[in-house]
Amino acid sequence: MATRQSKTTFLISKKEDGQKLRPFLHTHFKGLPLSTIHKWCRKGQIRVNSGRIKFNHVLQENDLVRFPPFTDDFSRESQKVDQEKPPILYEDDALLIVDKPAGLAVQGHEKNLLNIFSSENQPIFPVHRLDMATQGCVVLAKTHESAKKLSEDFKERRIKKTYLAEVFHAPQKTQGVIETPLVIDGRTYQAETIYKNIGSNFLLMRPKTGRKHQLRRHCVETLNTPILGEKRYADRKEKDLHLLAYQLILKHPETDTWIKVKASLPVWAKKIKLQN
Repeated sequence: MATRQSKTTFLISKKEDGQKLRPFLHTHFKGLPLSTIHKWCRKGQIRVNSGRIKFNHVLQENDLVRFPPFTDDFSRESQKVDQEKPPILYEDDALLIVDKPAGLAVQGHEKNLLNIFSSENQPIFPVHRLDMATQGCVVLAKTHESAKKLSEDFKERRIKKTYLAEVFHAPQKTQGVIETPLVIDGRTYQAETIYKNIGSNFLLMRPKTGRKHQLRRHCVETLNTPILGEKRYADRKEKDLHLLAYQLILKHPETDTWIKVKASLPVWAKKIKLQN
C-alpha cells in the first residue's frame, strides 16, 4: 500500500505501480465521488510530483500524490456503509458478479457496490455500467488484469447481455431490431437493440451497443411503449423501473471458460414464465 507522507500526500508503492488515479483514490477515500475527482483534476487540486494531471493518469512507483486536505472527509474510516451486501451470483479470485438491487449505484454515490465489496486488501474495479434504477447482474473485477480484459470484452460486445422489461403495452411487432440512433449530449450515436415480446407486456431485450439509457429510450422513442416506472423519458407513476439486467454470458478473463448467470426475479417479473 502507498505510504502516507503527510496529511495531504501519499508515496506510491511498488504494488501500486501502473494503477490509475481513480481506483487508487477509491482505495483510500471510499466515498469520493467521480465528479469530485474530475473537478479536482481540472482545477489542479490533485497533483503528482507537483504537476497537474488528468483523471486517467497512471501512477508509478515513488510518485508523490498530493490531494486537498479535506479529502479525509471521504476516508474509509468516515464512511459507514450500513447496507447489506447484495447477493453474489458468482465469485472467484478474478471477478465478482453481483445481483444489484434497484436504487443502489455501481459507483459515484456514497452507497455503492464498490464501497460495499472493496476493502483495504481487495480493491474492486467496475467494468461496465448499470443505471441506479435498474436491477440485476453487475460484473466487478478484482485485479487490474481482469478489469482490463473484461472492459475490453464489454466494449467489443463479446459479452452477451439480456434484459427483461415490463412495458406499458405490447409493441405492434412481436420481435425485431431497433436501429434508431440516439442523441446524447448533442452528438448522434449508432444504437442497436434486439427485442422479443415473450407474452403480455414483457420484452426480452439484447443491446448490441451500449449507449446511455439505450433500452429505456428505444422503448419510448421507437416502440412507443415506455417501461413501467420510466420517469425520465415518460411520465409513468410506478415506484420502481421495471427493467432487469436478467442474464449475462461471458468468458472468464483468465481461464476462458464460459460463465452464465441470471439475476433473481423481482415481484413485478414473476408474472411471466421464463425459459431456462
